[in-house]
Amino acid sequence: MENVMSHDNFDDLFERLQKSTDLINSFSHESVQLLVAQSLIRAYEEEFRQDHAPDAESIDQSTSSIPSENSDTGSKGATPKKAVNKRKVGKSPSFTFDRELNLHPEGVVSLEDFMKETAPKNQHEHCLIFIYWLIEKASITPVTADMIFTAFRATGVTLPTDLLNKLSQTGSKGWIYPSDRSNLLLSVTGLNYVEKTMASRSKENGSDA
Repeated sequence: MENVMSHDNFDDLFERLQKSTDLINSFSHESVQLLVAQSLIRAYEEEFRQDHAPDAESIDQSTSSIPSENSDTGSKGATPKKAVNKRKVGKSPSFTFDRELNLHPEGVVSLEDFMKETAPKNQHEHCLIFIYWLIEKASITPVTADMIFTAFRATGVTLPTDLLNKLSQTGSKGWIYPSDRSNLLLSVTGLNYVEKTMASRSKENGSDA
């Protein structure tokens, strides 16, 4: 609604007030004049409401901007919804127990006996020993992650929670090449560590006996 009344609207209002005054004064009794004045006021109020009533479209637009109680930006006191971060969980790698893998081949020191000779102290050394024995003692290639899984299970050594990660950590020591789980390779550093460092443990244990 405009704050300043236009010239045409003022003239129209003045003319209507003058006519209303003439109409009221045409009655001699004050009680009748009062009733007429009240009727005119009610008529003017109704006309004003109709002229200034908002249309349906403006009502829709105004109400659509009001946030609902369930909206995230609701009225004061409403609890905003917290964004939920959905993190995709990758599928854990699976391994197969190789029942055809012979860990006690004829004419070759068994894996369990070789473990006694080298006395691995942790899971990294167990990974190294298993790969070394499969390649250097049992002459098995390629060596796969499934074979290492089988070696852990068959010998009763505690299986790493994440075998591939444990193999990767063993590789970070420079002992093996673990990038291809279907073809694990032994490095020269790993070979020397087994034959020089770990093999000497059985001698030390024997001298202490």
